[in-house]
Amino acid sequence: MIRIRILFFLLLAQSPVMAQFLPYLPLDANQNPPSVKFRKLRSPSFNIVFPSGLEKDAIHLADVLERSKPLVEKTMSATSRLDVLMHNQIALANAFATLSPRRIELFPLPPQDNFAGSNEWYTLTAIHELRHITQFSLYANRGYSFFYTLFGPMAVEALSMFSTPLWYFEGDAVCTETALTPGGRGRLSGFTAEQRAFELSGKTFTYENVLFGSYKKWYPPGHAYSYGYLLTSDLRYRYGAGALTYLGSRTAENPLFPWRFARSFRKLTGTNVRRYHNRMMDSLGAEWAINQLNNQPDNAVTLIGADSNSFTYMLYPRRLSDGRILSLQYGYDKMYSFIITDTATGKEQCLYRSYEINTDQPFSVYKNLLMFTETENHPRWGMSSNTAIRILNINTGKIQSHRAESRRLSPSFSPDGRTIAAVEHTTTNNCALVLLDLVSGELLRRYNVYNGDYLQTPSWSPDGRTIVFTHIRKTGGKALSALDTETGLARIILDYGHHDIAFPVLTNESVFFQASFDGSENIYAIHLSDSALWRVTSEPFAGRYPSVDSWSGQLIFSALTAGGYAVKSIRTDLPFIKMGFPQEHRDDKRLTEILNQEKGQFSKADTTADAGYEFRKYTGLFNGNSFYQWGLQNLDSAYNLSMAVQAKNLTNTLGAGMSFIHNLYDQTSTFNTEVSYSKYYPVFDAGFNVGDRTNYTFTPDRDGDDSVATYSWYQEAAYFGVRIPIDLSKRNYFAGLTLATFVKYQNNHSAVPHLEFDGSFTPVTHSLRFSRYTLWLKDMKPRWGQFVKGSYSYTPMITSALYHSDFIAATGMFYFPGLVRYHSLFFEQGAEIHSDGFHLYKPEVRFSRGYQPFTANEQVLFSVNYLFPLLCPDLNILTVMYMKRIATKLFYDYTHLHYTRIQGMNFDRRLYFRSVGVELTSETFLFRLPVPVDMGIRWSYLLDQNKKSFYEMILTFDRF
Repeated sequence: MIRIRILFFLLLAQSPVMAQFLPYLPLDANQNPPSVKFRKLRSPSFNIVFPSGLEKDAIHLADVLERSKPLVEKTMSATSRLDVLMHNQIALANAFATLSPRRIELFPLPPQDNFAGSNEWYTLTAIHELRHITQFSLYANRGYSFFYTLFGPMAVEALSMFSTPLWYFEGDAVCTETALTPGGRGRLSGFTAEQRAFELSGKTFTYENVLFGSYKKWYPPGHAYSYGYLLTSDLRYRYGAGALTYLGSRTAENPLFPWRFARSFRKLTGTNVRRYHNRMMDSLGAEWAINQLNNQPDNAVTLIGADSNSFTYMLYPRRLSDGRILSLQYGYDKMYSFIITDTATGKEQCLYRSYEINTDQPFSVYKNLLMFTETENHPRWGMSSNTAIRILNINTGKIQSHRAESRRLSPSFSPDGRTIAAVEHTTTNNCALVLLDLVSGELLRRYNVYNGDYLQTPSWSPDGRTIVFTHIRKTGGKALSALDTETGLARIILDYGHHDIAFPVLTNESVFFQASFDGSENIYAIHLSDSALWRVTSEPFAGRYPSVDSWSGQLIFSALTAGGYAVKSIRTDLPFIKMGFPQEHRDDKRLTEILNQEKGQFSKADTTADAGYEFRKYTGLFNGNSFYQWGLQNLDSAYNLSMAVQAKNLTNTLGAGMSFIHNLYDQTSTFNTEVSYSKYYPVFDAGFNVGDRTNYTFTPDRDGDDSVATYSWYQEAAYFGVRIPIDLSKRNYFAGLTLATFVKYQNNHSAVPHLEFDGSFTPVTHSLRFSRYTLWLKDMKPRWGQFVKGSYSYTPMITSALYHSDFIAATGMFYFPGLVRYHSLFFEQGAEIHSDGFHLYKPEVRFSRGYQPFTANEQVLFSVNYLFPLLCPDLNILTVMYMKRIATKLFYDYTHLHYTRIQGMNFDRRLYFRSVGVELTSETFLFRLPVPVDMGIRWSYLLDQNKKSFYEMILTFDRF
């Protein structure tokens, strides 16, 4: 994946009924609308599937991939023919590579900020993601070949990610894009600015802090990219071009040994990775300190200081007419929020918070109006979204929205507040500057300037006639230009070059913008009269996001410090530092060595002809890359082992699977087949299974002589279902709804005939699942949240009067803030009713903790829990485990069972199972694995059934 954004993706778990019938469902809701027609381009090494209308882009992408392939493979591993999927319906700047199935997916909407530097978007993403494929190929061709043969590509991907730290994969990919292009992210001083700020300010981080994070001190969320680049480039600088290949190859030779990567690292460097990290940071710190001496102190005045207790990003600061500062903020303690800060008192006012604010796009302010963009997701199609322009009245809180079929990005108020300037990006990847009416959102004028270039962040002149913006051309290189809105003519102010200029603002005399001409990001200016270049700020780490205060004429900007971002101002009439012609590269010996190792860069020829590529119709069926998992695996339980084959087509509209599952506890086996189709609004699921089943039933007796009955039988079942997943997420709440209906035909055969275990059984099940919650980085549970699910099953087709059985169940989890920040109070409630034959349906309501679970005709659960953190030790224990946070949970559980009918006879017996207890758990990373587990111990005191204490170990991945 090429871009990290702090965002928790809504996971819509499948309906309860589907969990009973399908051991594996291949498809989620991430499809394109059915109106999107895909085509296929076949080049010598790639199959590129793309939406109709992107033919030229597909040709260009094929050319980029074919030209870069031998260079990318040179220092890693060769790859076989690869599928590449392009999207054009989703407003997302991203790309990723995966082996499930083996493919690259690209989203051709470049970011509006300087994230990509001066690189053309397809070039950056293609080279970066192709490098990931070569990494996976290296692992698959070495020791992982055995696991590939037995389990398929997905096993290789999982084992490689679990055996090797993420910084290896992402750092190496950034190294590759940096070496092969003149504008890769490793060339941008801002890419590692936070590491530089920490090191030069004496704020140190252990290797484990970087690898796993810390709740006590902030480290950049994209550390796998920025820190990974520092570490991998240092390894290549000291040990040659083959250093990373050596590490990957040795690790892959024994992937099941958890310290294999660490041993390989020691073999290469002569020391462990922790010591190497410390030495590398010391070395980098010394080099950064030397370069830091060249910066001169400036005359900036601090308006808002950095909060050293909670690292906070303050983006695009703007001074309001009353002197307060409005900025877009986020950090450990804040989700994306527009905050007004009183510079005199430090008091903050939150105007708006949302997960979907586009942080790569500056907001605009006119009097009491705040304008920004927000992503709106389609309720059904996960690969379809758009941007909406929001206009928020700061005084009243009312919001007006403008939407269009094309994406409107980086909107900017004209000086008179009547017109909006924005970048328009269409689904055919065309870009233009547009003027919109403020009130209606109607298109007033479109400027097709620099055809083929990607335009960024327009900003008005004080007289409302000129708009300045940056733009990147297809062959690479970035320029700064000005558009005359009356004549429609544009002129270049700063010519194309590989400099990371961004966020221009225009005064009557100068253009101010963010750049890094002398090795660190700062604010620069070009005087329009003589085109002279000046450095305005001299921040030691980074000066970013300039804006000009129209009331005072001062320049407002954000300054990076080791404790977070500060907001500063500087007068624009002061003498600044005059610069020569912009320097395109930093003085970096590691980068120089990598360039020498690669001996040449990728050629960015602008291919517009078809280059002999073959175009075909995309059928949507399976191909050789569709089968991504097979062999022995564990599905959903520690007791289940399975042999399975699973496949998906490239566009995620057709999925199928076959599995043989053996339950070690019951010693039962089943064979399953399933298929899902999701091209249209409902998702269709069907399947068939045969095998053994065993059920344990607590059988009460009127005289109190209770027993546990064991029932075993052989069953054949076929099922068909329809489900509709709906995304209801909005602002600062994730929300989703899944509706489903399933019909099942089941035929049971018992070795010893039982009244309820022979014959056919045909239930119809309707189910609903709803979730709505808000959650941020340090929260252990949602601050506010509701998770509700319900199902109703009945047998309308009665083959035997004894097989008539209804079942209804409902459960809910409700989360509330605790007494203190990061404490959580949550309740769990559930009830289910079986009209008869309670063994026929899988229970949906859990049992009280500490007891063996049983089923009954009626079951009720009530549970109250209080969870709170104890401490954040950041404790590394012999590299076996890293304990990030220790927490305690207090709980009370109440379960009521009511038996009304047993084996067709009326009955009346009530049982109660109550428990109280405490859980002590730690958020722990085991054996350097990248996914944390909650592990610890639970003590339960059983208030019923022979009152006693009960201890058990806890190991879970569940956050809800």
